[in-house]
Amino acid sequence: MWTELVAAIPWLRQIDPRGLDLDEFVVPAGGVARIRERLEREFGAHVMTYRVSVPRPGAKQLCRMLVTADLSAAAIGTLQEAEERTGVVFCAYARPLRFRVTP
Repeated sequence: MWTELVAAIPWLRQIDPRGLDLDEFVVPAGGVARIRERLEREFGAHVMTYRVSVPRPGAKQLCRMLVTADLSAAAIGTLQEAEERTGVVFCAYARPLRFRVTP
């Protein structure tokens, strides 16, 4: 699945997938892919697609590894509208990609 994700979301090449819970991701295709790409252009951020799910205990998660994008209330509303239309969770990360410092 990682190969398919990287093909659809090229910035993921910067991530080490070992230990990630790949089941939480959605490989964007069709309308979801177009919406994800539009959101990236609109926000100037990296956007990831997720399933609505509970993370696997002990797995690495992108939201804990990466700095999120600083979005306006309007941009957050746009993300929420896209989620309602698609049933996919969209999360925006800083561009350029920045990793959180772990304590």
